[in-house]
Amino acid sequence: MQNKLISLILKLTSINLAIESEHKSRAPNWMRLFRLKRIRLMIKDRIQAFKTLREGKKAVRVNAREPRRYVPVMALARMQKNNGGRA
Repeated sequence: MQNKLISLILKLTSINLAIESEHKSRAPNWMRLFRLKRIRLMIKDRIQAFKTLREGKKAVRVNAREPRRYVPVMALARMQKNNGGRA
């Protein structure tokens, strides 16, 4: 599990560098930027999921019938904030 976390952190830094270089380019490709930023958010959600597993908490499922779809931790916090504490 430690190696997976290190791998995710290294991928996150490489994605951040790619985003910066694309953003600073003379004619940035907005589709590539969008894709890279989406990948960066997915990696951040995976890192956050690893942190919750370390704390002994369970991942939150969207629907009990769909065990593979999980709400990203950051999105869940945003949903709770917008709904007054209810997910």
